[in-house]
Amino acid sequence: MPQELKDVSQQIAEVAERYHYHDPPSFLVSLQELITRAIRWLKDFLESLHIFTPGFSDTRMVGNVMQILLYMVGIVCAVLLIFAVWSRLHRLTAQSQLAKGGALTSEGMLDSAGWLQEAGKLKTQGKYKESCRALYFSLLRLLDEKGIFAFAPTRTNYEYWYALVRHKEIQRYFRELADRVELVWFGNKNADAADYDYCLELLKKATRETEAAAQAMAASGSAAP
Repeated sequence: MPQELKDVSQQIAEVAERYHYHDPPSFLVSLQELITRAIRWLKDFLESLHIFTPGFSDTRMVGNVMQILLYMVGIVCAVLLIFAVWSRLHRLTAQSQLAKGGALTSEGMLDSAGWLQEAGKLKTQGKYKESCRALYFSLLRLLDEKGIFAFAPTRTNYEYWYALVRHKEIQRYFRELADRVELVWFGNKNADAADYDYCLELLKKATRETEAAAQAMAASGSAAP
């Protein structure tokens, strides 16, 4: 005698009621529709040339195309990430080289005023790239002399910029000066008198802000990091 089958329709209905279908992201739906239209147009175009492609309009092709596109997007993102990391490391290396100084052994002995004087000499010799860098060092030494941030040849521009977060104006002028010096020192731009004047003006503004900050720190008893 055949075994009587149990009626499970009620359980199936309860499970179905608890199931909530989540609509796919709208951009994926739009992309799928776009690919479908493109495939349909290509199929019609080929057929107008009496080129018949069986299975070309198969719906599985849309999924395959979308899968390939996703793989391509993933590859592009990975390449961009690797390039961003490489660019960051290259920039940090360049900043470290810039901060370590040049060929003259006496450079490390110069103070802020000495670097400013050196910048003027280099300018008169037409060495604008070196003169801009000298102005940059003048600011680094000034920050140390005024107790804002201690000088260290191995520190990068990012470390200086981050350390100046409490001094927004100094931070801004330092960033602009450092960016211009990096451009003429490591970039393809040939430095000229306009670059020197631009860096000198930034140094003057940064000097005023640094002196004001030093006076405020002295009044409050703060110490440099």
